[in-house]
Amino acid sequence: LIDNLYNQCINLKIQFEIICIEDCSTQYFKNEKILSHKNVKYQKLKKNIGRSKIRNLLAKQAASDLLLFIDADSAIVNNQFIKKYLDATKHLDSGAEIIYGTTLYSNKQPPINKLLHWKYGQNIESKRKVFSSHHFLCEKTLFNKIKFDESINLYGYEDVYFANNRKIKHIDIPLYHIGLKNTD
Repeated sequence: LIDNLYNQCINLKIQFEIICIEDCSTQYFKNEKILSHKNVKYQKLKKNIGRSKIRNLLAKQAASDLLLFIDADSAIVNNQFIKKYLDATKHLDSGAEIIYGTTLYSNKQPPINKLLHWKYGQNIESKRKVFSSHHFLCEKTLFNKIKFDESINLYGYEDVYFANNRKIKHIDIPLYHIGLKNTD
């Protein structure tokens, strides 16, 4: 994911930074290799702080006026991802406050222990046009005003509260969700 995003930004010749914070994952990842890229920061937390706090921490560390959030369990659908989000910033000038894209699931059937999440994702999540924090863009000034509710420390609804009473715009910018949960 990071290699692809990095290469897209380099090819577009834009100023950018990529900030990755691993929220005390229970899985072992070899993410330190992304530090070989210029403009990429990587941090590994010793304690899991949850979805809301991690997003707020990412925004706090960002230097840019525009924030593009992407969940780590994502994969790029096509190499126009960054360009499409840059093009979509015109909607910010037209009154939209938050721009979010489409979440897709692979057509390849996963192992049986991931089948329920995959079927739900394909049949429900990828078809509905309701804000999801899987990937979205907003201005840092707005983010700092509303932030994610840090009292929500378990999975669910933090994105609903974040986007509540905001002018949101769905754009058909697809991104795969590959982090399927076990059925149990």
